[in-house]
Amino acid sequence: MNTAVCKASHTGSWRDVYQAAILEPDLNKLSERIVEAETALAVRAQELFCATVDDTQEGESVDDAMCILHVLRGSLKHRETTVIQRTSDFDHLKRT
Repeated sequence: MNTAVCKASHTGSWRDVYQAAILEPDLNKLSERIVEAETALAVRAQELFCATVDDTQEGESVDDAMCILHVLRGSLKHRETTVIQRTSDFDHLKRT
């Protein structure tokens, strides 16, 4: 196994980055926060995969967090689509 890939990261807690994403009030920054959290989670998942100690509980927490970010990203995309549709509808009404 490539030890360079499995080297532990000391860049901070994935939980902090994850919380920053799910608590981000600014919708203009939310997508960027989600990407940052997904990256931190992927790094931690790799570390857990390479770990000699079995930490099933944290692994499940990482999986849960990834699922929640996926849903959050989906709701953000749905919101953007809805706003675009409403704007289009409004523009159509203005022309008539």
